[in-house]
Amino acid sequence: MIAPIREPKSQRSRMSAESRKARQWIVKSLLSRPDAEPRRHPTAAWQHWLGAIWISTVAVVYLVKMLSGYFVSN
Repeated sequence: MIAPIREPKSQRSRMSAESRKARQWIVKSLLSRPDAEPRRHPTAAWQHWLGAIWISTVAVVYLVKMLSGYFVSN
């Protein structure tokens, strides 16, 4: 059996160092995260409830107008 020809240790270590550098460069360039945006100030709970009540009121008024138009015309 013929033994494989091995590269000298210095050349292998240089190639592995270059390979490591290349992997690090790829990770830094492709997988880096963008800068974090500052957090928004939290809104008060009453503002969320007011928005939900407003949307519900508009939906109910629209439904009543739609149904009243249907039943009045027939």
